[in-house]
Amino acid sequence: MPSNEKKEKILQAARVCIERYGTQKTTLEDIGQMVGLNKASLYYYFPCKEAILMEAALFECEQFLTHLRQMVSRCENSIETVRTYLEERCDYYQKMIIKHIVSVEDLLRGIPQFELLYKDSLEREIEFLGSVLKKGVQAGQIKEYPCHKVARAILVAVTGIERHYIKKTQLSELSKIDFDQIKKEVLLVVDLILNGLQKH
Repeated sequence: MPSNEKKEKILQAARVCIERYGTQKTTLEDIGQMVGLNKASLYYYFPCKEAILMEAALFECEQFLTHLRQMVSRCENSIETVRTYLEERCDYYQKMIIKHIVSVEDLLRGIPQFELLYKDSLEREIEFLGSVLKKGVQAGQIKEYPCHKVARAILVAVTGIERHYIKKTQLSELSKIDFDQIKKEVLLVVDLILNGLQKH
């Protein structure tokens, strides 16, 4: 089997294990068993468990962005696109936590691989939102601002709200995270920003 094909099977197995056991409890033995490889053989394809988990999580991010781009393509203007994007993003964030693709423990401890994942996905989101805002400026829907900087400011504000609520949560109290309140606060901030950007 070609190396790339085998790596993809390993990543598929990792995603199943993460959903089943969570990032902290998933082991190389679990992943290897699903693809018929021992622990030593996995090291041929990936340097460590964290590298597998990172790539599996990045795949989820890519899937989300692809899905979201398709969804917002139906929006009528840039303001609606940005709001829809961030509303859906809240739902995705909840899914990532509940499915254990990103663990609360990683978030609370600032695990380095999570920080790398966060930075990578944030840059992709900034690029996407920046392009949406730029189209809004060109269409005369949004005031002239540096779109990339505005996109970064919006996403930093949104992720700040999300992290605030996560850090208030004990590791044993995942079910107590108030995702509805997170979404309300995110959309309040987003609406304030969008009202300031919109041409009236």
